[in-house]
Amino acid sequence: MRRLILGLAVLSGAIVVVTGGYYAFIIGDAAMEGESFRAFRNPTGAMEPTLRVGETFTVRSLRGEKGDLLPVRRGDVIVHRWPLDTSKTFVKRVVGVPGDTLEMDKGTLRVNGRDLVEGYAWHSEPGVDPSTEDFSWQRAFLVGDVARDTATYRASRNTWGPIALPPGQYFVLGDNRDNSLDSRYWGPLAADDIIGVVRRVYQSRDPKTGIRWTRLGHRIE
Repeated sequence: MRRLILGLAVLSGAIVVVTGGYYAFIIGDAAMEGESFRAFRNPTGAMEPTLRVGETFTVRSLRGEKGDLLPVRRGDVIVHRWPLDTSKTFVKRVVGVPGDTLEMDKGTLRVNGRDLVEGYAWHSEPGVDPSTEDFSWQRAFLVGDVARDTATYRASRNTWGPIALPPGQYFVLGDNRDNSLDSRYWGPLAADDIIGVVRRVYQSRDPKTGIRWTRLGHRIE
């Protein structure tokens, strides 16, 4: 039996018990009562600084009793299946819901004609703006003046659209806008591929400095 080497700490509405170098997360959040939760690990920097590389986090299911999708809001950080290979799961932020019109101008996201204030977004390469054929899918969703001549449409990572989302389709981006494989590259996310909404950090360890104590129990918003 492993010895209890540390006591317990109360962090952000959660009790964290550390035993033998492992964490047991006991949720002290009344809103989670009776709901279905799973844990996922974040292997990339695509959601930094919101989620750090290597963090494990809890995810509340967004499926009802009959498998129907519960409400998904702009701003939600979700886990979803990757449409190009549904055996893989991604974590991204919802920035567009069905019926929305979206565009980006030099890194500024505009939703339904208004600039979106995104305090969570981070640009690690503000002076770089690649343009590839990965963005060509957008031509089928263009609206406004650019839709009149889709053949000459050229999108880049930081400037594209406007595009309109059809029913049952969502648009997701990584908070690390210059290092994220997201809807800009592979298109809208179908409702059927949404798994759940991210709740709290369950485990966080820096490979060089060890446990990030201030991150344990951190609520993701």
